[in-house]
Amino acid sequence: MSSTRFVEPGTFVRPGLLGRGVRLAVGLVLFYFLWMTVAAFPGLIRGAMPNNGYWFGLLLSFWVLPAFIDPTYGRPIGRKVQIGFVVLAVAIAGYSQWQSGKIWGPGLGTLTGLLMLYVTAHGWLAFTLAGLLAVPG
Repeated sequence: MSSTRFVEPGTFVRPGLLGRGVRLAVGLVLFYFLWMTVAAFPGLIRGAMPNNGYWFGLLLSFWVLPAFIDPTYGRPIGRKVQIGFVVLAVAIAGYSQWQSGKIWGPGLGTLTGLLMLYVTAHGWLAFTLAGLLAVPG
């Protein structure tokens, strides 16, 4: 799990060309997922079932969620946020099943879409700026 301890400025060396290139490449991949999520979001809100690429992005977003949440709040929350997401998703899926007879519906589509929007937008911006500005660490 990631650590949220702070170190003195100047402790880490600025990245070279390879480090910056990798960060920009990751930023590009995250921008693709962000673009895909924004394009799919109206359908997700209506309850349409997403395509296979969306599921990969959703699993990736779910996996890295603690790494995006921990630094934001300044203390390690760990897997609690993932557990909370799963509990909320199961509750929404149960409600959807009860109301319409289908597990996937507008509620679950909106929840997963918002998760992907948060992670991909946050990650795209962070990795792109880190690559452009040669942020150490």
